[in-house]
Amino acid sequence: MKKIAIITTDIPSKTGSGYKMRCYYIARALSKSFAVDIFSLSDNDQNKATNLDFVNHIEICNYHPIEENKLIWFINRLIRLLFFSKPAGAVRTYNNNFIDKIVSAHKNNKYDIVLAEGIWMSQYFNFFPGTKKVIDNHNIETVLYKRELKILLGFKKIAKWIDWLFKLSVFEKIKNQESDLSIVTSNNDKSFLEKMIGQDRNIKVIENVVDFSSSDKKYINPISKDYILFAGLLSYFPNEDGILWFGNKIWPKLKGNFQDLSLVIVGANPTAKIKKIFANDKNVVITGFVDNIDEYRQNALIEIVPLRLGGGTRFKILEALAFGIPVVSTSIGAEGLDIKEGEIFIEDEPESFFRAIEQLMNNKGLREEMSFKGLKVIKNKYNFDSISLETNDIFKELSND
Repeated sequence: MKKIAIITTDIPSKTGSGYKMRCYYIARALSKSFAVDIFSLSDNDQNKATNLDFVNHIEICNYHPIEENKLIWFINRLIRLLFFSKPAGAVRTYNNNFIDKIVSAHKNNKYDIVLAEGIWMSQYFNFFPGTKKVIDNHNIETVLYKRELKILLGFKKIAKWIDWLFKLSVFEKIKNQESDLSIVTSNNDKSFLEKMIGQDRNIKVIENVVDFSSSDKKYINPISKDYILFAGLLSYFPNEDGILWFGNKIWPKLKGNFQDLSLVIVGANPTAKIKKIFANDKNVVITGFVDNIDEYRQNALIEIVPLRLGGGTRFKILEALAFGIPVVSTSIGAEGLDIKEGEIFIEDEPESFFRAIEQLMNNKGLREEMSFKGLKVIKNKYNFDSISLETNDIFKELSND
């Protein structure tokens, strides 16, 4: 059996962030045809690898980012801009202890393929001589940065612009050109990448999937009220921006019309801005990190995806549909998914976003209809078994070249 090393910026997991989940499902699929070793960075000593029995070996390298106040953040960002040729994301994920681990592992195992989960991990390709190189582009980062530039202000905008124009755009292009295979999550991202590196390059689409067997379990409503749900890593800027937009533009009118309705925000690392905007609102629950989001998702009336930024495709929509939860999303939130209006609501303006939620709140029959359609989408297009075979075929073809 041929060997594959998967290098990640976080420990793959069946639950959690979209990044961790995609790493989990890709590794699980590849384990059917390859001996899979995983090497993960982790910024939390408490993080453990769970539900990874299909992996041959996993090694975790803990690193500890410095807690930065605003002044230290400014100084560090200025140093990165002036003295590092790599983009900020690559500098942040470069670790000498990690290099020692992968060099030793490759010397002992002679991997056939190395898979970098995300563009930043491709900076370690040079430490795997003689292997086929694959990048799994969770996002096209240059597209994500460009969208963020429309929202950011002040020094953050200037720093992001310099990073995007002079560093990231070069780094992302070169690394994908140097790889033997570039993977993307959607046909949208494939088009973006083809414009960047050329249509003659080896680019394949492997879509995100979910395993909806967990939706068969029954959970008690964790807050004993009717609620709508937002889920996501809250320190991730697109998620923070999205829930702040919803909180400012839509939630005040919604809670005025539905006074017994709650908003539940589930996700690690809620920012100061998020805490501030909802600080005095008794109808809002901010849970922080939870071990099991399923109990919150299963009991939600509606799940919202009010994203104005981002890239790739959203696990949160797929997970909601797998639980039969109606979804109201922006077009960017639903970008890249083969999902039509009518299977979810897609609205970009605050008023139409509010009206979609209002319509669902007032019409139980409509909620049940969209629940049925959502489950059908998952079973027909985004279940694990349908993608697993395709993933293995792609990698087996590469390993036999």
